[in-house]
Amino acid sequence: MCSAVKAEAIDKFFMSLDAAGISGLFVSMSGFDVSAETAARLHGKERPILLMNGNETRAVMTLQVGFDDVIDQKRAYFDQRSDPYYRVAIPNAAVD
Repeated sequence: MCSAVKAEAIDKFFMSLDAAGISGLFVSMSGFDVSAETAARLHGKERPILLMNGNETRAVMTLQVGFDDVIDQKRAYFDQRSDPYYRVAIPNAAVD
């Protein structure tokens, strides 16, 4: 099993978002550790990075939920709370 994403990966991803106004979506099938969530939250003050876990990705790929719906929910949550890791409710999914 792969390990959860750590802050260093989020930091590196953030640096690749060099255009003003660009947001990022970081997808990890293995989830995110606390340092990654914190890094995404801190970088979100300059450029939003939304986090998408394995359950959400599987649900999109198996058409349980639409990609646009997932992104809309995540972005709305980020806009309200400045939290990059909204976990979209997926019916019958295990927790990442």
